[in-house]
Amino acid sequence: QNICAGSSYNFNGVILSAAGSYYDTLTAVSGCDSIVTLNLMVNAVSAVTVFQTICSGDIYWFGGDSLSQAGVYRDSLQSIYGCDSIVTLFLIVHQRPQATIILAADTMYTQTYISYQWLQNGQAIGGATAQSLVLSQNGTYSVVVTDSSGCSDTSASISITHLGIPAIGSVLDVQLYPNPSTALIHLSMSKPAMAIAIYDMEGRIVYKINTSEVEKDIDLNWLAKGCYNVDIIFDSGTYRRRLILE
Repeated sequence: QNICAGSSYNFNGVILSAAGSYYDTLTAVSGCDSIVTLNLMVNAVSAVTVFQTICSGDIYWFGGDSLSQAGVYRDSLQSIYGCDSIVTLFLIVHQRPQATIILAADTMYTQTYISYQWLQNGQAIGGATAQSLVLSQNGTYSVVVTDSSGCSDTSASISITHLGIPAIGSVLDVQLYPNPSTALIHLSMSKPAMAIAIYDMEGRIVYKINTSEVEKDIDLNWLAKGCYNVDIIFDSGTYRRRLILE
């Protein structure tokens, strides 16, 4: 006889809950004894814990349900003896990377991730698996990145049409001075910029402002000393200069 842990078995009026061999004697109407032997098996109720990670937008099937939100989930399964197995799922959802493309002259690059695959017109570029890509053709470019959690995503596309024409910085006469600087910098453009953004060497944005001016003073005395990239964004493209704060 099989029972589940925590339950019991009535053996001729005796309540049993422990595994073992049990005996009872029954007397027939003729007066002859009948020996009854019970082999009682107690099957354990098992508990299983599962840790699972997915990326945002993915689903994980658990107990017939599709899960997409982080949390703790439980399900019960029955063995052939009818005993429950309790499965506890800890589901972790990692956000996908938010890659952006920054254009500096004829080179594009993105933030720091584990792996990269650059695309041109939606097709993978052979061997283009570095953080940056030197452009040789006009086209529409994007990059697929994978982070340390194993999650991947594709950046927004950027259209390149300026190859074969003078660099935007020389066309617009962009000047940044003093450089190196201790805090205050001055930007001068021959055409109003749309925005100005400053990034640290990890690709993190530390300053951004929308503008329509051709002259702009920016006080950076709150930034740590070091190297930064300054992007001056025009409707025709982005011009980048390296800035040193000392």
